Amino acid sequence: MKKIFFDTMSEKKGEKMFKHEIVTTKEGLPYWLYINKGNVVQITKHWHNSIEIDYTFKGDADYIVSGKRYHVSDNEFILINSGEVHGVENIKRVMERRSVVLLIPYENICNLYPDFENLDFKVNLAPDEDYTDIKQLLRGFFESSAELDTNLRKIKQLGIFYMLVEKLIEKCTKKKIKKKPSKYRSNQNEIKKIIEYMDGHYQEKLTLDIISKKFSFSKGYLAKVFKNEMGVGVIQYLQIIRLQNAFNELSNSNKSITIIADSCGFANPSSFQKLFKQTYGMSPNVYRKKIKVQ
Repeated sequence: MKKIFFDTMSEKKGEKMFKHEIVTTKEGLPYWLYINKGNVVQITKHWHNSIEIDYTFKGDADYIVSGKRYHVSDNEFILINSGEVHGVENIKRVMERRSVVLLIPYENICNLYPDFENLDFKVNLAPDEDYTDIKQLLRGFFESSAELDTNLRKIKQLGIFYMLVEKLIEKCTKKKIKKKPSKYRSNQNEIKKIIEYMDGHYQEKLTLDIISKKFSFSKGYLAKVFKNEMGVGVIQYLQIIRLQNAFNELSNSNKSITIIADSCGFANPSSFQKLFKQTYGMSPNVYRKKIKVQ
């Protein structure tokens, strides 16, 4: 299963818009499910053809969806439509965070409900009283993850999945609005290629000059367009990619801080440790000790 960005317990997730990823389900299931129990990293802006439902059982974070910011806290969920650019920032209470990420390939939900191709999910957070049943189902994914019998867990979660799809279509859809082509989408296509290049070469010594020459842009043009589309500079985004990969290495291997920093493209261990502490409020060594006692 191929994914990219924040999943530290399996491979990586989703399909991205600037870094377009392909969601591949496993075990013949019609969805991909990630249960987060305290391992999470900032998620850079991306897109995928799958629809996404993110439920926060405990925690705080800002979701940026199609340029709008939504703060998601305890017992809240957010819906993200196929093809929408989204990311997650300002993740608080990192070690306490408990959440569910469900991705449903677009063709799978259309197979279940053919008219879905004419619908979109509402992205905004909904009043609690209107969506209690949906939150209970999403919480069921989290609770059923404790089932040790793999086959029984699969049956439980499949049951939850089909009931959830029914409720989401019934309560959370609206007629799709056709969008006109725009300069915004043209810029996105340019940025997509640049992000894909950085994602494949983050271990190398990259500079704004090197990247701009690679794509035959002036440094000024690249810096301006990238910042307008992504909200951060080219090199800042590159450092986020490096940090995410380093986070995964730190969580899933016994490699030293020095080796991780070098293999992920940081100039030195100090720059890696500084960025890590700025982002997560603790050093890489402290984080590693915390996840070992969980």
